[in-house]
Amino acid sequence: MMKKFGTTIVMALFLSVLAFAGGEKVQLKVTGMTCGGCAKSVTSAIEKVEGVSSTDVSFETSLATIEFDSEQTNVNDIVKAIKKAGYEADVASEEDIKAAGTSSKSHKACCAGKSKKSCGDKAKSKDEL
Repeated sequence: MMKKFGTTIVMALFLSVLAFAGGEKVQLKVTGMTCGGCAKSVTSAIEKVEGVSSTDVSFETSLATIEFDSEQTNVNDIVKAIKKAGYEADVASEEDIKAAGTSSKSHKACCAGKSKKSCGDKAKSKDEL
């Protein structure tokens, strides 16, 4: 019974390594976003890149965190997709990441008087601004 259990553990570890093979994570500094709708546009552009497995784009911090399979795509392809959508992007520096923690961008500054539909931010309505 112990031998079968040990074989099961080894098999599970092997499959875990295979599942992560080629998996990479990158944080990009995205410029040109003016509201939550822009972040949604950037997210959509990134998700269209084959090999991307997860995307988190924040208008507030101007950062995009992307997980992807390096055997199917690379950072340059992701940056090209963002640029094609009308924004600029580059690999985030440690300074960019630290600054994101103290970002002072305000949702009110970009979307005052706009409806939540035009802004793309479903969490806020113009009455909440």
